[in-house]
Amino acid sequence: MFIFKEPDAKVAKYAADKKLNMLYAVDDKGESWNTFQTKTMPTNFLIEKGGKIVAIAAGCDPSGLLANRVSKKAAQVVGASPVDVQEKSK
Repeated sequence: MFIFKEPDAKVAKYAADKKLNMLYAVDDKGESWNTFQTKTMPTNFLIEKGGKIVAIAAGCDPSGLLANRVSKKAAQVVGASPVDVQEKSK
């Protein structure tokens, strides 16, 4: 699930242009930023069943290193093998 601060039309166009099949919400007032106490965009939260935040990854990392760390945490939460995001993106 993604939460965007941009207007819905802009997000919908981006998802269509990039052919992304994703769930998202629009928070144009930025209230979720207060709820999650974040100041960096993007900030990724891994939330396990029951609502516990397991990992927070702030910022953008095109190398895939940050995504690999979140992948490992997600794999632990669901009892699966982590995906090497850096390798998959090549």
